[in-house]
Amino acid sequence: MLGLAPHAAALRKVKVRSALADVLQVRQRFERALVDVEWMPPGLPPSAILLVRRLSPARREGTVSRASFGELVSIALREQASRARRPWLHADATDAEAVLFEDEAELIACLARDWLHGLVADRWWWRNVLLDASPHAWLRRDVLCRAERLVPAIAMLATRGEATAFIARLEAADCAQAIAAIARSHAVPLAGVHEEPATAPSSERVAGAIAVSLDDFVSAVRSEAVRRLMHEVPELRHESLNGAQRRLLALALALTRAPTWARTPSVAVGLEALDSVETIELVRFPKPVSVSAHGRSAIVAPAQGTAAFAKPHSGASEPHGESDSVDSAPAATVTAIGRRPVGAIASPEGTKDWADASEPGESQRHVPAQKASMAKECIAPATTAAAPPSWITDMSNAVDATTAASPAPPRESTPYPAGAAPHIATQFGGLFYLLNAALALEFYGDFTAPRSHGLALSPWDWLAMVGRAWFGDEIIADRVWGALAGLAGRTPEEEPGRDFQPPSQDWLSDNLAMLRARIALAVDGAEDDDLPALVCRHEAGIEITAGTVHVHLALRDLPLAIRIAGLDRDPGWIPAAGRDIRFHFA
Repeated sequence: MLGLAPHAAALRKVKVRSALADVLQVRQRFERALVDVEWMPPGLPPSAILLVRRLSPARREGTVSRASFGELVSIALREQASRARRPWLHADATDAEAVLFEDEAELIACLARDWLHGLVADRWWWRNVLLDASPHAWLRRDVLCRAERLVPAIAMLATRGEATAFIARLEAADCAQAIAAIARSHAVPLAGVHEEPATAPSSERVAGAIAVSLDDFVSAVRSEAVRRLMHEVPELRHESLNGAQRRLLALALALTRAPTWARTPSVAVGLEALDSVETIELVRFPKPVSVSAHGRSAIVAPAQGTAAFAKPHSGASEPHGESDSVDSAPAATVTAIGRRPVGAIASPEGTKDWADASEPGESQRHVPAQKASMAKECIAPATTAAAPPSWITDMSNAVDATTAASPAPPRESTPYPAGAAPHIATQFGGLFYLLNAALALEFYGDFTAPRSHGLALSPWDWLAMVGRAWFGDEIIADRVWGALAGLAGRTPEEEPGRDFQPPSQDWLSDNLAMLRARIALAVDGAEDDDLPALVCRHEAGIEITAGTVHVHLALRDLPLAIRIAGLDRDPGWIPAAGRDIRFHFA
């Protein structure tokens, strides 16, 4: 972006009147005079960007007579900041002498909007941002590779209905660069999800197993993934987008609206299917096929010790004359190991299912047998159970993440609209300290290990679950509960953990036990019963922008044990959280 560190400043052009003839000496004196300048006026978000058109620090009535030049500059900056307009919210910002962006994501969104409407040349501030670059060149050089700023900027544009038009202006190479950057920074597994093994299974492995067609299995998963993407990102139906642009839009908005699901392998499957309008508009299964266990694409699942990948689906039979195989068998519904069949989506009463299963005459929610059916053929009794290949396990998890999640209504914007960031007060500001504990326990990876495999759960939902387990209704009544919901892409009324499949029934209690043990070790000497209150019960102000979370706490209330344990350090960028988290003490 502007290349500025927090609280840093850049002066594009300076005019100094001086009686000295030595230009170097004038410059040195001027730089020394700026040492005392307070570049960030009080009251602005720590991530804010203030652009001032013209600043003339001069003594005026009300200023201290002996104020230094640096103090005069600080006073002038405060005055300009108090009158600054936000281009994202204020239509009259062009006439202002100072403009304000809450963070870099808002600046990008504003530039993209002005670029779409041909207004870049009319905004004085873009000259200071772009310098000699064109908007497209600047975006390509400084934005597309910064996914932690690009994703929230696209989400902001989506709230104004302009995300599709912006991405439609990008070239295929631009989209590919952005998608690769998003995958790296947000820990999205886009590669290697469902490649077919290099060699076919041996006949020994086929014995005693149930044959499943890889092509049919992948098609079922792909169709369900596309349905979910269309549910979360209805903007994908726009005909102006090509495949690369559609993938970028789907990935960016899915990370905002369904962050937990967006990091599952099924998203990669769905993104690959977005190359054609036909795939999106129809999302149909092809005609039924019968697959022989002797077919080249057949793969096997263990017959003993674990549930099969395919199990008989009663009441369905395969039509004749549609298959290249001479074998005939009852239809089966593909399932993951021990879990729900593809398309069998259990919807709580009163909620709307995201998968469109409202075809005429359809009485059950399941994938039509035409595509999900697989031939079942027993070759011989199995003597030993073979473990399924890792790639098929990943695909099974993709099915689960796509179909077994709690349904939710479509989201066309985030619960907290970007550009109207909440500023909340909470009694549980220390809850955010737990993010450092989660990083230490490797529940999540930080910017140094973005692809770390930890909990497949949004960190914001994890904080909500931990807070509710420790403090019950008290934390639900606090404003931090709604903030965590908004950060996780849900409403406060929704249960935390949408799209999350617990690894076991006792996972949360085990998780809490590990957390308490780790904190007790870090804050040596604290009473175990007081640990939750010691860490979490701290008054704080929370500022949430499109790409950051700032937690403001009182230094006098910070326990020494927490400081020694390092729980108060800045977590920084957490890929699974999709935010940069900072602590501020005053």
